[in-house]
Amino acid sequence: MACQAYLWALPLVSFAHWQTQHRDVFGATSSDLVHYVSYRDRLGIITVNATTPYILSLVDLSETGPLVVELPPGPTAGGLGDFWQREFAVMGELGPDAGRGGKHVVVPPGQEAPEVDEGWLVQRATGMNIMFGFRTLDPDQGRAQSLVDAVRIYPYAERDDPGPPGSSPRPARHGRVTSPADWTTGRGFTTSISARSSRSATGSTSRCSGSSESRKAGRLNPTSGSPRS
Repeated sequence: MACQAYLWALPLVSFAHWQTQHRDVFGATSSDLVHYVSYRDRLGIITVNATTPYILSLVDLSETGPLVVELPPGPTAGGLGDFWQREFAVMGELGPDAGRGGKHVVVPPGQEAPEVDEGWLVQRATGMNIMFGFRTLDPDQGRAQSLVDAVRIYPYAERDDPGPPGSSPRPARHGRVTSPADWTTGRGFTTSISARSSRSATGSTSRCSGSSESRKAGRLNPTSGSPRS
């Protein structure tokens, strides 16, 4: 029974711990995107591709309410899943927009979907805490970075003034893991965060293009039992 309880709870506990590390170590909010860019950055995530940049956000919908995710047109792949690691929406080339980009509004469980303009895609979350995962499929680094920079995530309540991507009072953070052991010890771990301008209670900000700062994590183990790509 104990073994079964452990296996049953592992998906939820691992994602909840990952969310805690995003917030406590990286300072990321529900409106921020954390980049896993280098090979070393991805060493602790199971089954990821060795050369693909991954961009993730672990969102508490009780903080944001309905959430907007904007994807640019282009070769991308992504999706939304709950903390039981059950996917409830596919985005990008394999999604309903078929790579044309668009706006997705994520509705928390038990809430009515807001009235949205034609062309918006309504996604009903299967849990109050969710993960948005995104990756670019363009082999050209410049074009791939442009796609990443165009992604936006913000509360639906701020849809009339979400703030433009690429301008921010807070710098994006860039860095590298110094060794594979850093995934369990957190020694010297730094990462990159894209944030967006926001007046919400989460206190998130927008990405500042061209500026960076290093931030060492005191501890890190964000992906024990982490998701499949």
